[in-house]
Amino acid sequence: MIKNNIKAYKIFIKKEGSTATILCVTYGIDNIDRYFGAEFYILVNSFDNSSFSIPSNRTATFQEEVRATGKGFGVAPEYSTGIEDWIQFKIKDAYGNDLDLKFEELN
Repeated sequence: MIKNNIKAYKIFIKKEGSTATILCVTYGIDNIDRYFGAEFYILVNSFDNSSFSIPSNRTATFQEEVRATGKGFGVAPEYSTGIEDWIQFKIKDAYGNDLDLKFEELN
């Protein structure tokens, strides 16, 4: 797989006394940056994820994948110019909308 324009982000989330720190690595997966992949890794977590698991009868949702295994993957919409907005969308998909969310790009 081609990986170009690699960027990394450290994401801090807080909700109702629980916190998590997530590393997100994004990269173009074609020659013209039409599609971007993103890998999410939970580094530190105090959320209760005990109710999440990977189902055997269907494909896991992004929320189930991240909360049950501590890692996840996604492909941003075609020609995604607002990758930071898409990252926030994915984090809210996994943890809910009412988050205190901050992130920084790593060099």
